[in-house]
Amino acid sequence: MCKEVKDAQKDAGGNEANLEDINAVTGEKLDQIKQDLQDNGHGDVLDDADVKTEMQCVQDLICFAAGTLIATPQGEVAVEDLSIGDEILTASGASVKVKWIGRQTVHNGALANLLADTTRPVRIQKDALAAGVPNCDLTVTSSHGIVIDGLVINASVLVNNDTIDYVPLSELAESSSYYHIETEGHEVILANGAEAETYIDYVDRQAFDNHGEYVELYGIERTVVEMPHHRISSRRLLPLAVRANLGIQETSITAKIA
Repeated sequence: MCKEVKDAQKDAGGNEANLEDINAVTGEKLDQIKQDLQDNGHGDVLDDADVKTEMQCVQDLICFAAGTLIATPQGEVAVEDLSIGDEILTASGASVKVKWIGRQTVHNGALANLLADTTRPVRIQKDALAAGVPNCDLTVTSSHGIVIDGLVINASVLVNNDTIDYVPLSELAESSSYYHIETEGHEVILANGAEAETYIDYVDRQAFDNHGEYVELYGIERTVVEMPHHRISSRRLLPLAVRANLGIQETSITAKIA
């Protein structure tokens, strides 16, 4: 994401940069991004539209990082090892079936200088939310909803620059894979022991690498009914009690630069 997009964001929780901002990236800057992607082995990114699609996908991601452990009736299973039809547990203890696993690959190396701090993945350290929650470090994309006190809160809003922080650029591999779990409804599941949301179609399924699989299985897109939980995607809407519990200060909206 370019500097113009970064500057257009209103706050750390907003992620309000849009396609119009991305379309403002032209000329030498766009050519450099394209060359970087090709140099990093992504020869499929060949024209300006492909580059901008790549940038849009980065800001739109709402997913779990590979290795995230999802609670199932048989125990925790890495998200990338789940399959369609597998049963997973909701926070209430009910079992629901996986309808689809969306997969997206992000080319971090080529886009590193364009990623606004607030679009990098967020790492929630073990015990950051409560004792044993999460039960080990949890990494999600910045817009993924973490459920606290019945509120679905974007991970970026929870950043306190200590136990919850953006993953430093120096720790990001050249490419990273992210996964989202779609169930029949919009559910609260357990990811590394923390409550987190399943897929909600704020992001079009076409943003995922394996969208064709969904079309082959189900034919047409469907709307997922959102659960009746308030969503907080902006820091200014975060309740004071949550801020205090997590040690969030106003200065926390600025991410550390690595």
